[in-house]
Amino acid sequence: MPSAREAIIETRNTPLGISGSFTTDFFLIDGFSNIKVIVNTNVNGILFIEHSTDEINIDYTRELDITTYNGFYDVSKVISKYVRLRYVNGLIAQSTFRIQLILTSIASENSNSVLDNIRDQKKIDGIVNGFIPKSLNKELEDIWEEGGDYNFLTTASTLEIVSNDNDDDIAGIGAQSVILYGLDTNWDEIEEVVDLVGNGTSVPTTQLFIRLNRAEVQQVGTPHGNNEDNLEIEASGVVIGVIVEGEGITKNGVYSVPNNFKMFITKLSVNSGDKKNMIFLNKVENADINTSPKIVIYKTTKIKRPITLLEEIIEVESKSDVWISNFSDKKDQEISVLFSYYLIKSN
Repeated sequence: MPSAREAIIETRNTPLGISGSFTTDFFLIDGFSNIKVIVNTNVNGILFIEHSTDEINIDYTRELDITTYNGFYDVSKVISKYVRLRYVNGLIAQSTFRIQLILTSIASENSNSVLDNIRDQKKIDGIVNGFIPKSLNKELEDIWEEGGDYNFLTTASTLEIVSNDNDDDIAGIGAQSVILYGLDTNWDEIEEVVDLVGNGTSVPTTQLFIRLNRAEVQQVGTPHGNNEDNLEIEASGVVIGVIVEGEGITKNGVYSVPNNFKMFITKLSVNSGDKKNMIFLNKVENADINTSPKIVIYKTTKIKRPITLLEEIIEVESKSDVWISNFSDKKDQEISVLFSYYLIKSN
């Protein structure tokens, strides 16, 4: 007998500032039939349910005005392979903001085992984006905004964020604040919001980070604004992430698995431009980037077109670094990659 299947795949309860926005990663929704969204807030805003076939381009958007403050509920049909939520707050800062994305379907007993197993566990569904603006010539390099070797931290440190544009300021029209998602010295998940100053002034975090998994602009000064200059994220003067001007999010092809979680990589996508490239998916276990061996867990043959890879799900243990490297046969290529994953709480 088929049975109902439901997965709560995104929740948030951090209020947004004036004109603040919140965007989820894309979620793979194969095998589900309905999308439920629940919103509770105290001020006006706009909810966008964005559908995509490739996790890059938006093919259809369902736009909903949120004006019902005692709770808003919407159900719509699955019409694409991927979906994400985007929420834009109005001209009054929120004191309450709760949002849930729930997927439902009628599933048979032999449904995909990974999805079945994560129903009743703490689970995070996400995407890691990586980008190199100009590749090196016939050299192996990690895929992130700076290119070359990624700068893994060896000790927990405060992080600093800096922009050279005066508009990237808590009172400016550009990026006003940035939220950092990372791991502390025990590899437990932490996050912190940093208000920007602009004008080349570094603003430190109050927490110590051993890893940075993602950073994104949390609040901007205008409804359709973004960061006006590159936002560099540094630890003791060493760059570990860059939010490129106007993009609002880091694109490090690097992810560190939190303590007490397992990672399941489900897809790897590559767009390598005109020339042939080799892509490597690497990991280092045991929270020890210095002495533990690097293991290549997946590699491609030479590719020269957008392509989606992986024949099977790859499992990665807790407290492991995972990152993507590239070997190009010609320099100065743009290369973008992403891998999709689930995080499941370890028993």
